[in-house]
Amino acid sequence: MHLAWDPRSAPFEPWKTFRGDSSLAADVESFYSIFQCYALTNILTPLTCRVWLEQFGIPSESNPQKVGDTLAEVGRRTVESVRKHRRGEDASLLCQILSARYYFHTQGDQRTITVPSSDFDKWDWWEFSRKWDAIAVAQHLGLTPEAVSKIHEDVEFITSSDDPLQDWYELVSFVALRKREKLKGKARLAQLGYAMEHMLRLFYRDLTRETLPLPDEGGDWNRMAKYGDGVKENPLRHLEYLVNEYNLNPRPKAIFIVEGAGEASEIPRLALNLFGHNFAKAAIEVRSLGGVDEFTGHRRLHPEGALEKLIDDYHARQTLVFVVIDNENRAEQVRARLLAARSRLVPQRKLTKPEYVHLWRQTFEFDNFSDAEIATALSSVADGRYSFTESEVASCRAAWVSSKRDHLSTLYRDRLSYDLNKKSLMAHLVDLVISNRKSELPDGAEPKRPIVAFVKQVIELVAYNHQPESDEGWLRNQKTGYFGDFDAG
Repeated sequence: MHLAWDPRSAPFEPWKTFRGDSSLAADVESFYSIFQCYALTNILTPLTCRVWLEQFGIPSESNPQKVGDTLAEVGRRTVESVRKHRRGEDASLLCQILSARYYFHTQGDQRTITVPSSDFDKWDWWEFSRKWDAIAVAQHLGLTPEAVSKIHEDVEFITSSDDPLQDWYELVSFVALRKREKLKGKARLAQLGYAMEHMLRLFYRDLTRETLPLPDEGGDWNRMAKYGDGVKENPLRHLEYLVNEYNLNPRPKAIFIVEGAGEASEIPRLALNLFGHNFAKAAIEVRSLGGVDEFTGHRRLHPEGALEKLIDDYHARQTLVFVVIDNENRAEQVRARLLAARSRLVPQRKLTKPEYVHLWRQTFEFDNFSDAEIATALSSVADGRYSFTESEVASCRAAWVSSKRDHLSTLYRDRLSYDLNKKSLMAHLVDLVISNRKSELPDGAEPKRPIVAFVKQVIELVAYNHQPESDEGWLRNQKTGYFGDFDAG
C-alpha cells in the first residue's frame, strides 16, 4: 500500500522521535516527492533577499543601520506570510496523487510518451488507466473542477513566469525528453512545472470533458487559431509549421532532378563558382535519375511517367521540383503529358509549370557547348592518349539528329577501346565555364549558356519559396500558381 501524507496535517516532529515506537519498523526513512521541488521553490523565492552593494557607495546617501533595520522588518513579515500562505503545496500533493495516472503522459515529445513496463512491481499501467475514475478521485479529495482549474492556473502562471525559455515553450515541448533533461537551473525546474501543469490539465479534462489553455495560450489565442484546424490531431503538421516559423525545417525548398551522376555533382559546383550559391545552404537538393529511362518509365506500367507522383507529392509539400533531361527515348512525349496533367493532391492546380521541366533540344553537352569545347574536354578526359577534333564532334552532333543516341560515347570507345567517363567529361566542361566567369555572366546581360540561365532561374525561384506556417499559408501558396496554374473557380 502506498499512502500520500500531507505534512500540514500534523505539527512537524523529527523522525528520531518515532524510533522507540515498537509498532513501527526498526528503520524509518524519509522519501520526498519530486513535485515538492515546486512548493520548495515557492518558499525559497520570497525568502531569498538580494542586496545591491552600490547603494552603499555614496556615504552621504547610505545608512547601513537603516538598511539593516528595513531588511529585518521585511524578513519578519515575509517569514510570517510564508507560514500562513504556503503557496504550491496543494499542487505538489495533488500532482503526487495524480502521478500514477498522468505523469507518464508528460514524459514525451508530443508524439510519444514513456510508460513503465508491466514487469515493474507487477503493475500494469494500462490496466490501471482503464480503471481510473477521475470524478471519484476528485470527490474523495473534496476537489471541485473549479478548484482544480485554480490550482492549474497558479502552476501555469508561476512556471511560465520563471522559465527563461518561456518564449520557446512550444518548440521545446517537441524536443526529445533525454535532451530536455539536460537543461539546468530554472529551465530544468520549469520542465517539472510544465509536467505538473500537464497532469492537472489532463485531470481537469477527465473531470469536465473541457480543455484548459496551454502554458503559452490564453484569451482568443490557441494552436488552431494560429496554424489551422489541421494541427488539432496532427502533431507532425504542427511541428512542420513550427519549424518553418523558426526556419529550422531541413526539408529542401527545391529538388533539382538530373539525368546522371555527372550533372548531379557538376551543376552544384557551377552554381557555387558562378553565383556563389551553395545548393545545400540554399535548400536545393540534387538527385540523379541514373538514366533517361527512369524519367520516361515503362509504357504500360507508368504511362504518365515515373516522375508524376514524385512531382505531385513534393509540390503539395511546398517543395519545387525541377527536371533537366536529355531529349532521348520518350522524354518529349512524357514531358508533354506532365505539363497537361493535373495534381491529384490539389485537384484545382496543374501538376507543374513548363519552366520546371526542361528538356534539352539534343543533350546537355550539345545544347551548352560548342564542338571545339567538347573536343577539348574529351581530349582532357583521354589524358593525352588521343586528341579529339572539332570535326569528329560535329559528326556526332549531326548523327544524333537522326538516331537520338549517345554518339560521343561511341566515338570515345572507338578511339580508345574503353568507355567514356561521362562524369569526368562533365567536370572538364564545367571547368571551361568556371574559368571564364566574366564572359559567362556579362554585366547587365542574361547568361549565354542555357544551363547557366536555368541555374540562375532556379536560384531565384527557390529564394521566393517561403515555407508555410499555417494551413491558410499553405493554401495561399498553392493558389499563387507557383507550383502550377491554379483554377480560381
